[in-house]
Amino acid sequence: MLAGFSGRGVRIALIDSGVNPHHSHLTRVARGHSLVSDDTLDHIGHGTAIAGVIHWWAAEAEIVPVKIFDRQLRCPTQLAQQAVAWAVEQAIPLIGLSLAGREEEGWSACIPANSLLVASAANRFSGGYPAVLPGVLGVQGVPAHTFRSLDGPIELEAPGLPRSLPEDRPNFRGNSMAVGHALGLLARRLEQQPDSTPAQLLAWLRQSG
Repeated sequence: MLAGFSGRGVRIALIDSGVNPHHSHLTRVARGHSLVSDDTLDHIGHGTAIAGVIHWWAAEAEIVPVKIFDRQLRCPTQLAQQAVAWAVEQAIPLIGLSLAGREEEGWSACIPANSLLVASAANRFSGGYPAVLPGVLGVQGVPAHTFRSLDGPIELEAPGLPRSLPEDRPNFRGNSMAVGHALGLLARRLEQQPDSTPAQLLAWLRQSG
């Protein structure tokens, strides 16, 4: 899909556990920002795995890590909202968030107007905030290399699969990886159509399938 495009010139804020910039799957990683430590190094591997998926699709996109997880994959909702606000302040057009809560908790006031927030559906219950909110691209993973538009609050099915690692080493999979696939695809689209608004990107996804 969108062959010939590699995300050149597109920045992606990845709100997660940080990124290991020296990982062999990665090509362009910016300095980024951490809300939980002095650096954006990834001690869990989760953010790095998502970044690897993004660069599989869009090797020339620039990933900007925004660290909200340090030693475990949980954080206060307010911290995640602060991370989204930081990415918006940097005018980053694509923002990825692999976090979902049961309550709205003020998310509606945090949805960016000029950036597209791509958020994972919850793994253990239906939906999840902010993924189900209007103006957010909610994504859920499937165990196949396919994309499919959905008619509901969660608008996209995407591959929930990681990039392969040597020697069958364990890796992350599921809705978080689907966010990475969606971001990589959208980076290609933004390279092709750099003036696309969030609404136009969402419309393109719906029309594509």
